[in-house]
Amino acid sequence: PFIFVSGTIGEEIAVEAMKNGADDYIIKNNLNRLIPAINRELRDAEVRRERSKAEERIRHLAYYDSLTDLPNRTLFQNRLEMAVANAQRTHNPLSVLLMDLDGFKEINDTMGHLMGDAVLREIGQRLQLQLRESDTVARLGGDEFAVMLPGVAQTGAELAARKLIAAVQEPLTIEGLNLDVHGSIGIAIAPEHGTEAEVLVQ
Repeated sequence: PFIFVSGTIGEEIAVEAMKNGADDYIIKNNLNRLIPAINRELRDAEVRRERSKAEERIRHLAYYDSLTDLPNRTLFQNRLEMAVANAQRTHNPLSVLLMDLDGFKEINDTMGHLMGDAVLREIGQRLQLQLRESDTVARLGGDEFAVMLPGVAQTGAELAARKLIAAVQEPLTIEGLNLDVHGSIGIAIAPEHGTEAEVLVQ
């Protein structure tokens, strides 16, 4: 908070200062107002900070999966649409990979949803570690993940898919239990397989 304390500036300048962002103006011969004004402005600043954090949290929940903290379907779709437009403009390839976990329903059914959630979190982290910063991995829902690889054509996409499958199949131990997890991946390349985000995902 910014508070003017002055005995020399006039009312017009004080009003202008308030318009430009000052929070209060106190005349020097009325300093008993200063401490209450500081306390009030600090309280207001804290309220604004908390509100800003809450709004940021809401924005995060709108675009990120609450379980894995990966981008969700909405954010993936937005990024893919932008990437498709960019690929068309620059004539660069773009690969989209969709993966689902084989036998994941059995893990949920036999070991419970908490174990299934732990598996999804671990798989999400593993996928992320295999990718470049410019790539996007998202959880679309259930046991389905999507990966977007800008500037990557068929050969590179196949190589990436093998790396991702290998990462998923590495031994997985959760709460002392050894789990066998496998994945299946489908690949679509722009522009060969489509020039729209929705078509590539299909």
